[in-house]
Amino acid sequence: MASPGKPKKTVGQQVSLRYAWYALFILFMVNFINYVDRMAINTAMETLKRYFEINDTKLGLIASSFTLVYALISLPMGYLSDRGVRTRIIAAGAFIWSLATTASGFMTRYWPFFITRAAVGAGEGIYAPSGNALIVDYFPKRLRNTAVAIFMSAMILGGAVAFIVAGLILQKTEHFKMDRIDALVVNRKHQPIDGWEFEKSTEIKNPATGKRMAAYHFTNGAGQSMTVGLQRHDDKKTDQQKAAIGMRGSSLLFDIYALHDKEVLTGDLNPAAKELTAAVIERVRNHEGDPIGENRYHMPHISAKFKVPAELKHKLWYDEKTREIVFRGIMTKKEKKIVQELGEGEHYTKIVGFMYSDTNYYYIRSDNWKWIFWILGPPGLIIALFAFFLKEPIKGGGDGLSHEQASKVEQKKTDYSLIFKTPTVMLLMLSNILATYCVGGLVIWLFPYVERYKGMESAEASMKVGPFVIVAALAGVIVSGILADKLQKKTLKGNNILLVIAILCGTPFMYLFFFSNSYWIMVGSISMTMFFLSWLNGPLNALLMTLVEPQLRATLNAIHILLIHVLGDALSPLIIGYISDQKSLGYALLITPVFLVLGMIGFGVAAITVEKDIKACEARMKAAGIVDDGSMPGGH
Repeated sequence: MASPGKPKKTVGQQVSLRYAWYALFILFMVNFINYVDRMAINTAMETLKRYFEINDTKLGLIASSFTLVYALISLPMGYLSDRGVRTRIIAAGAFIWSLATTASGFMTRYWPFFITRAAVGAGEGIYAPSGNALIVDYFPKRLRNTAVAIFMSAMILGGAVAFIVAGLILQKTEHFKMDRIDALVVNRKHQPIDGWEFEKSTEIKNPATGKRMAAYHFTNGAGQSMTVGLQRHDDKKTDQQKAAIGMRGSSLLFDIYALHDKEVLTGDLNPAAKELTAAVIERVRNHEGDPIGENRYHMPHISAKFKVPAELKHKLWYDEKTREIVFRGIMTKKEKKIVQELGEGEHYTKIVGFMYSDTNYYYIRSDNWKWIFWILGPPGLIIALFAFFLKEPIKGGGDGLSHEQASKVEQKKTDYSLIFKTPTVMLLMLSNILATYCVGGLVIWLFPYVERYKGMESAEASMKVGPFVIVAALAGVIVSGILADKLQKKTLKGNNILLVIAILCGTPFMYLFFFSNSYWIMVGSISMTMFFLSWLNGPLNALLMTLVEPQLRATLNAIHILLIHVLGDALSPLIIGYISDQKSLGYALLITPVFLVLGMIGFGVAAITVEKDIKACEARMKAAGIVDDGSMPGGH
């Protein structure tokens, strides 16, 4: 027990600048894995919808549950972080969310999965308030913007890497529903096909394309063996390319190959093998749509322009009695475009997307999303160990406090009302609620939007778009850190100016992405959107930390997290999902950038009070004995 009148020794120790950079690397990795585990689910949204057979409202609720729990846990953890050992708190949070992420892959029903994702949010909520506060205490003020920008860049990098890795995992772990393809290729009685007896069916890797195929092994009375393989149809190859890799024929859903001893046969086949291959191709072409049957979609009112062309009359019609659009069998990409032009309105567009998805995934399993969590969850357990052994810096160490000064500050009664009495803080948080509503909703629903409106599967989109987004976002983080440090030296309004420019430049590119159907324009516009929006986090969080004293920073961070998530991206996925169910996903997303623009206005208004509030904070710190000369105690 401390003796009367003697300040209790503060938790933490002085650290060198070299150690501060090491700590930043560990914290960067924690934040990186945090966002990998958080964002990886986005690529699998459509797969999850098919697996759990849920609507968009329930799909959005998964994301909202994570964010809501994350935000609610952050508030008490902010209070504890201002009083405890933050490095240990961060380690505990990383351990819990990594364990919950891994467990998510074992859930087979919607509500248990919902609970594990909420548990991921709890773990990340334990960690979140301490991150920025630690960075500020590790680094002197002259390096604060750069350090925070680097730390926050892990959010952008982690999210982008999550998209790519999750997409790659979905591609590599995709499997067929073999029982359905078995019924298509081989009848239930296993009767011979042109003298060939069916032996077994397996899934193998096509040696010619590297993609998975359903392989059917046959033998005949002459002692010959033969394999016919079915691979998902690829309509991007030319006839010459198909012949070069040994493709023997195609149906609407499958490309068909002849193999022997796991090698694709590219030359002429012997008569018996040729007959078998032809028979399988004919059977698949004639019957692959039979088990799919009719799919019906409620459509209360149909457009007067809904005139079905002759080539689709046997597949598409409108049932006046039930007020449903009916589609029979398989819808091709070409048919999707034709059907799309027959109607109008967002609801009709959504129905056409469902028609295409429901038929094209009939033979594909939708449980490969589990591998995303099994692979990405465990690494966080390792980085949690490194975080556990980090040195705890003195609270206020980055502002020049010694042990004695920090102890005196901690003995004083903390006035939490200063957070709410600082106009700039309140304006920045309100503005970021609006910005987070938009950005959070867009990130969650981006891949479902691409799959439904841009004709590109989520896994494919993540691989094709992800690398460009990573480069653009990292470039944005670097540029924002440099600009923020330079502008802040010239004017205390520098960070506000940067926030306004970011949204002013990023919003037009967002709308360009929505309205473009050109691949390169889509890639360019979403990359430029991410380049500018990646400017927001570093300057914003650095500015917030500068506006309050060291003993308030983790609490402020927790309040900020609570507000932007509970009122921002905890609501937007659910609201967007609900609007999507009522109208369409396209309509729901088109109105979200309005909130981003409102946030921009708020960031601009905050520039009016920022100079006064920063100087007021500096005066309070000076009165408390905090010397902020930009130096780093104990190191260079």
